[in-house]
Amino acid sequence: MARKLTPGQVAKELNNIVLTFSGKSISGWIQEAWEKSQKTTIGQAAAGVERAARAVDPYAVLGLPHSASLEEVKRRYSPSLTPALSQMRWNMMVRAGGVCCFGW
Repeated sequence: MARKLTPGQVAKELNNIVLTFSGKSISGWIQEAWEKSQKTTIGQAAAGVERAARAVDPYAVLGLPHSASLEEVKRRYSPSLTPALSQMRWNMMVRAGGVCCFGW
């Protein structure tokens, strides 16, 4: 029968597993992450946030500057693609056995 471990024993076991596979203890990983976060400049952090923001920015997705006119947006975005995308989604749903888990 399996023995019951105390929280301290569980922590030691986890630490030993991490140490075995990575060569560093959990406290070593935490210390390294802390030091790295202290060395990160505001500019580096902002660059990461800017990259993430561009991924959800509709102008960036269309490859347009924020100063683009409505006409430029309409030229870049083709509503004729919408039926094709809908058909692709339908085909994917049918291939998956009719189960739709993505809200399409």
